Amino acid sequence: MRCTLPLLLCCSLAACSTSTPDEQPEAHASTSASQLLAPSLRRLSVAELSAAASSLVGTDVDLASALPADARQHDFSRSLTQSVDSLTLKQLVAATRDVAERLEPTSPTLPACARDALADDQACQAQLITSLATEAFRRAPNEGELSSLRAIFETGAAGASFRDGAVLVVRALLGSPELLYETALGSSTVGARLSLGDDELASQLSWLIGGAPPDAELRRAASEGELHSGRERRRQALRLLQNPAARSLYRRFVEEWLGLTRLRSLAKASSVAPDFAELREPMLHETETVIDDAFVSTGGALQQLFAGSYSIVPSELSNLYGIAATGAEQRVSLGKLGRVGLLQQASFLATFAHEDESAPVLRGKAVLERLLCRQLPKPGELGIELVLPPPNPAATTRERFALHAREPRCAACHDPLDGVGFTFENFDAVGRLRSSEAGKPVDTTGHLLLDGQDLPLRDSAELSLALAGSQELAECAARQVVRFAAGLDATAVEDDFVRATRSLAEPERDSIIGLFLAFVEGDWFAWRARP
Repeated sequence: MRCTLPLLLCCSLAACSTSTPDEQPEAHASTSASQLLAPSLRRLSVAELSAAASSLVGTDVDLASALPADARQHDFSRSLTQSVDSLTLKQLVAATRDVAERLEPTSPTLPACARDALADDQACQAQLITSLATEAFRRAPNEGELSSLRAIFETGAAGASFRDGAVLVVRALLGSPELLYETALGSSTVGARLSLGDDELASQLSWLIGGAPPDAELRRAASEGELHSGRERRRQALRLLQNPAARSLYRRFVEEWLGLTRLRSLAKASSVAPDFAELREPMLHETETVIDDAFVSTGGALQQLFAGSYSIVPSELSNLYGIAATGAEQRVSLGKLGRVGLLQQASFLATFAHEDESAPVLRGKAVLERLLCRQLPKPGELGIELVLPPPNPAATTRERFALHAREPRCAACHDPLDGVGFTFENFDAVGRLRSSEAGKPVDTTGHLLLDGQDLPLRDSAELSLALAGSQELAECAARQVVRFAAGLDATAVEDDFVRATRSLAEPERDSIIGLFLAFVEGDWFAWRARP
């Protein structure tokens, strides 16, 4: 297969090898039913519903302000806990009315005949309904569905125009269960395993890799049964990745993985950052730009994301970072300022901090749980009442939190938490660099047990360098891919996928896109456990 993606994105993931796809073995083709996901029905996230609406009306649609926020699992918006309750339904009805009114006869989603068709043009009506229903349902509609849509069209067009009929059809489709929900129920049984159907494979692949409904080429491949081959799914995935819109999906994956989506709802004390409300979007923009850059150049290599030693800093953050403003989209090295990757960006540091001070526990917990997938007990589960150290203007944050080490019940958890969290103490509550606190030099030394070794750390930059090359980070990233794809906790599937990734080539194992490609190529993606 000839590579058409950027060279590093394609070849670093072994997509440009000298062998042909048919010479490469199917990925993990013997997964047992106990290591497969259960059949599921998942309501699309708000971002996915926006993409579905956009594809239907042929113009950009953003439903984020019109619908309730997503119900999340592990902070991921792809979640089986999503539902359509009475509030969501009410808001969805209002949103579909507004979206459908954007439909124009010249829309690229409508057949050419719609531009001049009269209300009673049966031939054009049939083309329009079939085309729109196929786009909305992500499969060919059946006769019963077509009949219902014809009745809806005629109701809208009666005494009005062809466009009015089309608008009412679009409204009906935007609120239909077939558009709102993605199925992974399976269509054929092989022993204790269920194979996903052709249309399910196309829909699952397109949402997971491209963040949008299946395009014509993917629907064609599904109709010919090609997507039952892991090699073909990988080939289609590489094609979908060429669409710039795919970047927003992986940007969202990384932001949700790191918990950065909560930044927009945070506030900071005016004594720390009186302009924090104006800085939140630039903080996220910096992170999104670096994620995009890593996606294009290396397929989201973990080394580049967490230890890239550069950033692309919006001018609004130059004062916060203490640097001269740079040109738009210009890389700037921040290594000498102790910033080497995403963990030293203001978005992460401000998210995991209190309103008026740094938060070593929050930052340590974020690293251990999100990047290393370690399960830490909550204080309440251990019978410990959580009490923050009292304010003391004469003591540094580290000195105040040192009582954790002196309390035996706290020390077991706080030794690893504080060992990581204290390495960020040279950054305040908004991520501003500092060398002193309470008139004393800040102490950023810490430690981390990583890949079986207890590593002494001078600061968070050294922490990031260690994390970026670690097996634990790569394996946790693999787990996060499964959680994002599945929409739920699935420990057995995570364990099996992690074991399989250990045999991947290093560029693929250690990159976000490589892990997604490995997942869609394997049985975890295409099969479900029979109930």
